[in-house]
Amino acid sequence: MKVVVVTVTYNSSDLLKRCVDALLKQTRKVDKIVIVDNNSSTEHKEKIETIVKEAETAEAIFMCENLGGAGGFEKGMRYAAQKFSPDWYWIMDDDAFPSENCLEKLLKHSDLPDIGCLTPLIYGVDNQAFQLYHHKKIVRFSSTDKTVYKHYKKVPEVSKIEANAFVGPLISKAAVNRVGFPDGGLFIYGDDTEYTHRIFCNGLNVYLIKEAVINHRDVLLTNNNNYKAWWKAYYMFRNRVMFVDEFNSTSFGKFMGKMYVKSRLFKMSVKARLRRIPKKYKKLRIEMLKKAYADGKKGLSGKTVDPVVFNRQFDE
Repeated sequence: MKVVVVTVTYNSSDLLKRCVDALLKQTRKVDKIVIVDNNSSTEHKEKIETIVKEAETAEAIFMCENLGGAGGFEKGMRYAAQKFSPDWYWIMDDDAFPSENCLEKLLKHSDLPDIGCLTPLIYGVDNQAFQLYHHKKIVRFSSTDKTVYKHYKKVPEVSKIEANAFVGPLISKAAVNRVGFPDGGLFIYGDDTEYTHRIFCNGLNVYLIKEAVINHRDVLLTNNNNYKAWWKAYYMFRNRVMFVDEFNSTSFGKFMGKMYVKSRLFKMSVKARLRRIPKKYKKLRIEMLKKAYADGKKGLSGKTVDPVVFNRQFDE
């Protein structure tokens, strides 16, 4: 069985090196590592070229612009399909470091019925705790998701879930043949949930394998006064509105799902008005949240807010 890894990186070659090193130490060897670079700086590109030279099984695709994680994974998986025709696509962010027997433990369960993907349990290396929130079920008319298991001891050896992060899911060829590739138009945030849930909704199983463990950085929560991070909330909510439309089959379901999302946006807008920040930033925050909902309803995908352009206004 041919296993091809696809990982996406952007100005984080040090993390990528750790990821690739972990992949090369697998007890069940990977056949190929495809690195998609989202137009990193020259310094990072040079380091990536060195990583590729040192790892015989690795090769890199250098993009001319930042397509976000979603665009990068779509490009990488399409490239892997055309060039290598793998039986399995092992998808992970560059800050994921699989334990040495992770792939072996996943493939041990390759005879399970109707496999869409096999997902390892994600362990946070900074907080020294399992990141169980990445293993999800979809609730409230697809408006949000919940953790399937709240405690490690409650996780069965093998279980079915409804969605997962792009932190080590092993996607089957059957899944790619049935549902295609990740939606690059989502740019960033929610693309992993959308793709794995799309697999689930098309009659294939998303299995969580407890004995297979992948290590992952813990995301540091940014203060709400970090204005330069506000573009992230835009994509999070825009993509969720489109998610509601995609996975609700009735008009009522779509309506209710969007109302749940809209209520969350309203609460965030109220908080923005009450916070002690410059008035012009309050206005910007509220405008971005409104735009997220409006663009989501229109199904307006792609890089509709460029993070670089967005952040320039705070440097003026």
